[in-house]
Amino acid sequence: MVHAALCCIAALALITEALNTGSKSTRKRIMTPQIINRALAGAGLAILLATALWLPIYLDDNLPGELPPARIWLNLLPAALLAITALGLTRRTFLASVVTGSFLLLLYHVNSVKELHLQEPVVFADFLLLPQFFHGFSVLGQYAEPIALVLSPLLFLAVCLALLKWEKPVLTRMQGLVTFLCSVALMTSLSLRELPLGSLYYSEWVAPQEWNPDRNVKINGLLVTLARGSANLLYRFPRLDPDELRKPDFLPETRPEVRLKRAELPDIIVLLSEGFFDPSIMNDSGPCELLPSFCELQEQGQSGWLQSPTFGGNTTRAEFEMLTSIPSSHFDGLQYPYISVVTRPVRSLAWELKSQGYTTAAIHTHERTFWRRHSALPLLGFDQFHAMEDMTDLESSGTYVADTVLTRELLAHFDAPRPSRPSMVMAISMENHGPWNEKRLELLPEEVRDITVPGRAAALEGAPLQQYTYHARNALAELNKIWEFVQKRKRKTVLLFFGDHLPALIEPFEALGFDNGLSSYEQSSVFLLLSNFPLESELPPGMPMHQLLLRTLAAAGVPLSETYRDLLTAHDADMNNLTPAQREELASYIEKLQSMLLQTEPATVR
Repeated sequence: MVHAALCCIAALALITEALNTGSKSTRKRIMTPQIINRALAGAGLAILLATALWLPIYLDDNLPGELPPARIWLNLLPAALLAITALGLTRRTFLASVVTGSFLLLLYHVNSVKELHLQEPVVFADFLLLPQFFHGFSVLGQYAEPIALVLSPLLFLAVCLALLKWEKPVLTRMQGLVTFLCSVALMTSLSLRELPLGSLYYSEWVAPQEWNPDRNVKINGLLVTLARGSANLLYRFPRLDPDELRKPDFLPETRPEVRLKRAELPDIIVLLSEGFFDPSIMNDSGPCELLPSFCELQEQGQSGWLQSPTFGGNTTRAEFEMLTSIPSSHFDGLQYPYISVVTRPVRSLAWELKSQGYTTAAIHTHERTFWRRHSALPLLGFDQFHAMEDMTDLESSGTYVADTVLTRELLAHFDAPRPSRPSMVMAISMENHGPWNEKRLELLPEEVRDITVPGRAAALEGAPLQQYTYHARNALAELNKIWEFVQKRKRKTVLLFFGDHLPALIEPFEALGFDNGLSSYEQSSVFLLLSNFPLESELPPGMPMHQLLLRTLAAAGVPLSETYRDLLTAHDADMNNLTPAQREELASYIEKLQSMLLQTEPATVR
């Protein structure tokens, strides 16, 4: 509908312009364009074409590469549309070249920074996060050069104002409007998957869309990946018929529902430690060498490896998986679940606990609006969200709020008078968020430089691994305080500690490598489960993030609804004893269970 409306407006504007031109042709023109102006306009048009058709090839390392010619042209078309849009808005060729070129340079620069720190390219949904740059500047600003942040916009604005004043328009206002509307109509057809561009970018010329955006960029190019992403911003909730959900015959019976009195239900503490991992997976780093207190804690509980859906950042992706038991790969390329999926109440383990009479709260030592947690967490079943705006005495450690503040807020939650109901609290730390550079090192104590790390990482500029180790030790010191608190409690309490992803320690990881020979993106973080009472079962030594909380609640004896119990039964299947056909059937069954979780309304308090 929007696409058709834009096309109609453009057509009407074109007809009006033609009529005006016809009437003007019958009148004597006041002045014909001077030759010099024509020459300048031609030169500007040539530069504009070169900007749109050459710059993406120069900036994109995947072009031309192994890509077929048709796919290369599909990467140039979005740049050409951008140039046409800029020309329609400015009506000036040189100015349009500056606008187009600046946007492309900025886009590819941001892409290189994101790939460096997160090992992921820019996706279209990143444009929805532009307000986050200002709300969360304390984080995102750490990845940019301060001088460039100030001077680049000023230089861009000065050049644009100068060209706006001195360059003569090559299009009339009506021609500019027609050009702009036509380009917008074409872009809208792409986002709606309609003719002409929508079908073009989903034709056989383009490789199928994969969940891994890095792989998409390598096989399609950055601009094609972004163009296709414009049509995949919001999740379309499934409509699965319950009759389609047939349990495979080879699965055992799901365990029966267990009803407990509220007094018997344990409190649940979930502590998400920013970027925490076990450094012993790096070469030249012995067990317990950098974080000896973690080894001591491991002896008191259950621990293992945790496969994260992200690297270096995007913590909310790990949060979402852990809370819903649904992997990110379920969403066909949607990278930010708090933006694309959590647009309405979404069934989660927090809602599950609320149905059992639990109170639910989240605590995070950062801005409440960052990653839209202020909107998403209530929709995921949290009664309260306590962010740094709600806190006082915000002590910093390095760049961010110290983990001591998180511990203080967490313990205060349990000290405060509240109903005699079990409680689930998710605490999200911030202290050890990257980057780890010279600027941050200056904010830390001198002894940070003296922390012993493996030789090839010891001499790196800014001492990034020493900084990380210092903050990780702080995180473990706070974990010990919380564990001591749990051990003294009379009420049964479970303490789940885990790292959301590996940190973006790019240089140390490159210098040392990993003992399993895999890349940093393929490594696993860790979890640690502690409790002041005997648990009903052991957690596996390794698991994906989306199984962590589900298995923890089951081990703690917390009652679960039928769908979650079925999901747990499916996850417990012994894959080694299944045929390929049975594995395929099991994968389909699990996916349907997850779809059922998404389409059903969250449970209410029983």
